[in-house]
Amino acid sequence: MEPPVTGPGSRSGRFSTRNHGSFYTPDSVARVMAEWASRARPLGTCKLLDAGAGGGILAETALNLMTRSSDLEIHLVESDPVMARLLEIDSRDWSGAEQAQIVTHDRDFFRFASEMLDRGRRFDIVVTNPPYQQLNSSSAEWKFLRSLGIKVSNAYAAFLWLCTDLLADDGTLIALVPRSFFNGKQFEALRRHIFNRTSLTRVHTFESRSAVFKRDDVLQETVIVEIRKSIHSPPTIRLSSSSGPDVSDDQGRLLPTDQVLWPNEYGRVIAVPTQTDPPDRSSWPLLPKAFPTLSIATGSVVDFRFPHAIRPHGQATDGFVPLIDANFGHLRIRDSSRRPPREITVSDETQRHIFPPGNYVVLRRFSPKEQRPRLRLQVIRESDCSTEGVAFENHVNVLHSMKRGLTDETLEGLLPFLQSEDANLQFQAISGSTQVNVSDLKLLRVPPRDGNI
Repeated sequence: MEPPVTGPGSRSGRFSTRNHGSFYTPDSVARVMAEWASRARPLGTCKLLDAGAGGGILAETALNLMTRSSDLEIHLVESDPVMARLLEIDSRDWSGAEQAQIVTHDRDFFRFASEMLDRGRRFDIVVTNPPYQQLNSSSAEWKFLRSLGIKVSNAYAAFLWLCTDLLADDGTLIALVPRSFFNGKQFEALRRHIFNRTSLTRVHTFESRSAVFKRDDVLQETVIVEIRKSIHSPPTIRLSSSSGPDVSDDQGRLLPTDQVLWPNEYGRVIAVPTQTDPPDRSSWPLLPKAFPTLSIATGSVVDFRFPHAIRPHGQATDGFVPLIDANFGHLRIRDSSRRPPREITVSDETQRHIFPPGNYVVLRRFSPKEQRPRLRLQVIRESDCSTEGVAFENHVNVLHSMKRGLTDETLEGLLPFLQSEDANLQFQAISGSTQVNVSDLKLLRVPPRDGNI
């Protein structure tokens, strides 16, 4: 949902965004999305839907560019009754409004979409900047979506799910959304749903996480995606990028679809290679195949669950092992964030979290887009462990071998790869959030041992 604000593209006053999880679409971004829409349906009959219309900037800008359509029908869906009424009034004065049929729906989008689907109504163009809001499992919205078979935890994901369902054959969805759905298990169901019905045809990224919604202090990485409902999957996907919200209609570059859509255990993920001409890595083995004895897991110690068992490291008492967290050695990002090393007691309660003495590699789980390198790692040597072993906190990922230390041979091959530019470029391409997910690490492809890394 896109709230109206004072300024170009809106005639309404400022509306609170925090309570709705929604943010105003910058004019330059709205124009590019509208240009994509106009090219997708340049002539003839067109039914356009603005899902979560807010002040209507997406539909209004599209209308200005689509006046050649002989039969243009625009549906604006807005759940806030005051905004919906303002939108209904304002849309009458839009440039080109006299050439289009404009209908404002004062409705919750989820229920509107369900009704349209039941009635067999579909749309040629769908544009949306949906709310970025978590769905509480006790909320009416979450329960309603579950009744439709939609299993997502975020409102924007539900919007994407329903918007793809509402596309007519050869219809196009253009959405300004968080990049987080590109990868990870959390959005597996959404990606499977999208790719079973539609095809990704274009992605526009922003180099700065804060650029698009800077006025609202939003640090979520945001992208523009174009998705089409077609029986034919395109051989290429167009990628473009800009440094900030002042987006030009840069045509970007075309990459083979298999370089953008990567298969993994949680369904295909969307990669955005930063290299102009990325190498063909398809013949390279995935990380777990390159090192058959390698296991990857998130540290299992959640410190607030063991306040009685954790203490500062170094007290001369047996029965404790070092607790490796995100502030250990090279893992910390800033010296000011460092806290004294900690250790955890060995007991029946904690025994399952303790690894035997050995060599391990740990990776910090938090990795902002701007951080270089993205993969920040530390080797835990057997000398760092106590005689009883070592434990890992849940802010790190640990690379091990069946819950035992790694062999010297594995370390000799693994470390140069993880510290290489290529590994970091691969991770940067697939990471849609600030998290280093285990599933993302398993997608990394390792070059031949005699290759350059």
